[in-house]
Amino acid sequence: MAPDGVGPLASGRVSSYEDSRTGERSAGPGPRQETLGGYRIAVVFDDPYCPVDTTVVEVLTSLVAKLRSAGATIEETSPPAPLSETDPLYQQTVAGVTAAFEPPQAIDFYAGMVARAGLPLTRIH
Repeated sequence: MAPDGVGPLASGRVSSYEDSRTGERSAGPGPRQETLGGYRIAVVFDDPYCPVDTTVVEVLTSLVAKLRSAGATIEETSPPAPLSETDPLYQQTVAGVTAAFEPPQAIDFYAGMVARAGLPLTRIH
């Protein structure tokens, strides 16, 4: 947690966002750069663990081309750890966070996912 008086809200670098569907406004930090040329963006188009449909890859490729032409620096890369290794941890984390709001049969479903992934499971009743 940042000390009082530190961060984008305290510094006055705040912009707002209006949801066009509801008209609700929310405040958030402003952009870090003035133009797209100031941004470095990493993209991952596909992964053997969860292949991406070719139509989606085509849309992403088009978007990357537009961002590049607007000055952004784009690097096609791979995740720092394989998704096949990180997804089970993610699933366990999601199950733990959402368990308080789920019916018992959903908790049993998540417990099965964790067990199939070979991860340790601690049940609190």
